[in-house]
Amino acid sequence: MVDKKPTGLIMNHAYGLNDIMEFDDPKNKGQKLRLLRLRNPWGNSEWNGAWSDDSQEMKDYQHLILEYINKLPPDE
Repeated sequence: MVDKKPTGLIMNHAYGLNDIMEFDDPKNKGQKLRLLRLRNPWGNSEWNGAWSDDSQEMKDYQHLILEYINKLPPDE
């Protein structure tokens, strides 16, 4: 937990950092939105909190994330 909120990270697990994204936040002018995409190779469950696949955050910012992904070189 961080600031009494669950992080979804499991103690004693190793994570791979797959991507780092940074966007200008259209909802908060002058603020940056920074996201890390992590992978737990030993995990057998999926995060379902903030920024999970079906979360409101993903619905609100999906266009920015897809725009970022579509600009990546083919081998990324």
